[in-house]
Amino acid sequence: MKISKTLAAALSGVVIVIIAAVTYGLTSHPAASALRSPAASVLRVAGHSECGSGVGDGSGLRQGSGFVAAPGIVITDAHVIYGDQSPMVQVSGRYYPATPVVFDVVDDLAVLRTTAALPPPLPLVAARTGVTGTLIGYPVRSSRFTGPAVITGTTVNTLTGITRTLLVVHADGRQGDSGGPFITHGRVAGVFELFWPGMWTNYFIPAPVITRVLTSAADRAAPVSTSRCGPIEPPPS
Repeated sequence: MKISKTLAAALSGVVIVIIAAVTYGLTSHPAASALRSPAASVLRVAGHSECGSGVGDGSGLRQGSGFVAAPGIVITDAHVIYGDQSPMVQVSGRYYPATPVVFDVVDDLAVLRTTAALPPPLPLVAARTGVTGTLIGYPVRSSRFTGPAVITGTTVNTLTGITRTLLVVHADGRQGDSGGPFITHGRVAGVFELFWPGMWTNYFIPAPVITRVLTSAADRAAPVSTSRCGPIEPPPS
């Protein structure tokens, strides 16, 4: 079959584009990055609580979830690492030590710093009612779970004695998902905190709160205490 000079030139151009994409790393382009699954940046967080609390797998290892929020930084719930001065993050099936540099009992968030080679950070985004996305976490005695989720509204929570606004999310939340993110279009809109078992009703800490806590950790490297055993209570105002 004969190929015209015009078609041959066009095909040659396609080959050049493909070679350039491989040679110069087209996957580093933001549009290509958005196609990558953010699930790799969601990690299991584990450790041993001095307070004897938390969700475990029966082996004495307390478990929860978290996500990479910045280079060397993992965000999780404060109650996940409550009473644990030596938490760990699981990367590619192996546990690495992490240092708690923020332990915020008011917002129920903790910031962990680690030298482990982490997957890429996930950006944050504020989201409204009706936004759809994905819940990603590590249920106890299970591998990573990914399921559909939708924000159905907000609610005021006073369990800690402080009035906080949380996102209400319809999803199949499970024990161990605490600290796991609600992801929409590759961005984290909230962090899993509470759920009603079997009712697909979950409560998430919204992204603006996560941003504030993350910002407070920017220059922190020294470990903070997580070992005040007893009811988690906010500090006196």
